[in-house]
Amino acid sequence: MAWWFWIVLGAVLLAAEVIIAADFYLVFFGIAALVVGLLAVFGVELPVWSQWLLFAGLAIAGLVVYRGRWKKNCMPTAITALPRCTRRARAWALRMRAAAGVTGSTNCS
Repeated sequence: MAWWFWIVLGAVLLAAEVIIAADFYLVFFGIAALVVGLLAVFGVELPVWSQWLLFAGLAIAGLVVYRGRWKKNCMPTAITALPRCTRRARAWALRMRAAAGVTGSTNCS
């Protein structure tokens, strides 16, 4: 397949991840498509079946190896598990209010 197909497919998959929040699934398929496209750009000529096999293999390997780690590091914990306002957030809010010239307390308990 043409190199531009893989680049466009990768860009579409990465954009779809951002738009629909697919929970870090489409990222790996997008990256895999970009890798296959870049290999084609740099002159690595593979038959179509091997391009698809490489795409699927890279995407699945990325899902298995990195998805859990990325999700844990990049996604916030559940909102219900967090206190309403941590001490650091309260201190920051008070500093911002003081810098803006607002007096009084924050609504953090």
